[in-house]
Amino acid sequence: MSNILPNEGNPHDDVAPGDEQAVTDVMASVRGYLVGFALAAFLSAVSFYIARSTLVWAPRAFR
Repeated sequence: MSNILPNEGNPHDDVAPGDEQAVTDVMASVRGYLVGFALAAFLSAVSFYIARSTLVWAPRAFR
């Protein structure tokens, strides 16, 4: 009979959410960073476009 409990296998198996993963996940981390960066750049460009256009607010002369 084994004395190892179910959660006492490899000490590196117990990782909290958000903690750094193993070094082998570098490409996944870089991909996640690039996706977030591209999304932030896109949303920033869209917000500046909308702010300069008349889509949200059209200037009109007061009468």
